[in-house]
Amino acid sequence: MLAWPTRHTEDAKDMIEKILDIPTKDGAIETFVCCPERGGPYPPVLFLMDAPGIREELYEMARRLATVGYYVLLPNLYYRAGKDTKYGADVLEKGSAEQARMRAAVKPVHDKFAAAYDPAIVTLFRSELERVSKL
Repeated sequence: MLAWPTRHTEDAKDMIEKILDIPTKDGAIETFVCCPERGGPYPPVLFLMDAPGIREELYEMARRLATVGYYVLLPNLYYRAGKDTKYGADVLEKGSAEQARMRAAVKPVHDKFAAAYDPAIVTLFRSELERVSKL
């Protein structure tokens, strides 16, 4: 079993967290970025969300990766549905209001863009990798 470090107050003040809006032809990809404040450069991790979308649980997972020395990028892959595509923990509960909201928001987006992979995510990842390798 893999044991994750606990996020203590000391860790939080020594972390950089920010939200970047990465421009694409279909709108900006809101991307959560976190990494340790000192001691870099850090290898980047492109942390992709699962089907239920961005929620606090994924932010915490990204933070845990960052506490052990990674530059973590967590893009909201439902960005084409708008900024209101972050969900509460009950998005995982079948039949919940939050799950219904998620499905209603992403169904049209998924149908239209499922086959259209956006290269902006890869471009961002490559540029961050190049940037941190020069530190």
